[in-house]
Amino acid sequence: MVDLTPPPGARDPDVGLPGYVPGWGASGVAWYRLHVTVTDPANDTLALSGPPDVDEGYDLYVNGTHLGHAGAPYSIQPRYFVLAPLQSATIALRVWAAPGEDGGIHIAPAIGELNAVRDQYALEWSRTLWGYIVDGIEPLAFVLLAVLAMALRQSWMATALLLSAMLRLNQVTFYWGQFETAGFAETLHAIIVPLIIGAWIMAWRAWFGVRRPSVIFIAVMVALMYATSWARILAALAMLAILVAGRRQWLAVIAAVLVSIGLFAPELSALHIAGIWFPFGVGVSRTQIAYAAFDLVLCALFAWTTFTSLRATSHSTS
Repeated sequence: MVDLTPPPGARDPDVGLPGYVPGWGASGVAWYRLHVTVTDPANDTLALSGPPDVDEGYDLYVNGTHLGHAGAPYSIQPRYFVLAPLQSATIALRVWAAPGEDGGIHIAPAIGELNAVRDQYALEWSRTLWGYIVDGIEPLAFVLLAVLAMALRQSWMATALLLSAMLRLNQVTFYWGQFETAGFAETLHAIIVPLIIGAWIMAWRAWFGVRRPSVIFIAVMVALMYATSWARILAALAMLAILVAGRRQWLAVIAAVLVSIGLFAPELSALHIAGIWFPFGVGVSRTQIAYAAFDLVLCALFAWTTFTSLRATSHSTS
């Protein structure tokens, strides 16, 4: 027997959907079955909302008839299924979870009148869209900042910004769309994250004029990140050393700290630093906030650098 009754105020840890419960904590396949009796439908058309949070996919059957599926290999998204007229039904969901997932249904499905289910569906999609709206804006900001970085002849910073834009955009394409598989998203993440960390270390090294760590050191460290998580700690220490060396440029240091909050999010979470908040019921992550602030600070840094450069040029020619 599985109880999907959530504790009061429970919400999923991603976008803030209500009604969240923990999973099995194991991989594999499980069946959820529920017998429903419908009394006095009054000609209402009934519908079933699919569970919007499942690890990591499900197939839905009503009285043995397969109505649809959602999830793996694509992202779980809100769905609903219109039901044929019925007096009773056995609703069954076949749920499967890959190794490393929590497993199971985290938010229970609901059966009801079609318009009410549609309203719930719209609410779930609204929170899903708003939960990733910042990830949709940040890639554009990163690309614009990359153009400014190239104008300032900061090629490493432009590279880091473009790689970061690619990763943030992937958040949107995966969770909003159904054309990118989970396997592709995981592979892209595994490949690009070490490159992003290495590019940002080189970017701040070039900005602050730090001679160490060397390019060879960064190349070895990035290679190690594909095999061991300890290299991420080494990368964090390298970033810290660069910030200490460039501490007199306080605006640049603030920008570097903000981007590092996003780069080393797993390490910060391991220290039990809060990773997400739910203003107005919508999830806003620590990384989203840090990157949004970073965009503003880096823009101010570029503006100040351009202003001081123009002023120095004006003084030298006068």
